[in-house]
Order: sequence, then C-alpha cells, then structure tokens
Amino acid sequence: MKTIDLLDAATARREAETRELVARADAHATALRLAVKAGKAPETAVP
Repeated sequence: MKTIDLLDAATARREAETRELVARADAHATALRLAVKAGKAPETAVP
C-alpha cells in the first residue's frame, strides 16, 4: 500500500464526515423553519 492510497482514504473519510455534518445542519435548519411556519416556538424544533 502506498502513502497516496492512505491519503486518498483519509480524504474520502473526511469528505464523508463533512457531507454528514452538512446534512445534519440542513435538517436542523429545515426543522426550525418548519416549526416557525407552523406557528410554534423555535425551541420546539430542538431535539
């Protein structure tokens, strides 16, 4: 196994982690907007 292979794997893992964090942030923002549009307090969107 070459160093470049390890670097590629580490980069792929970091990219996947970043995509997951972005997806979670988007989900939280969407839940907040939905709660506000439904007339609920923003705090109700917090799990």
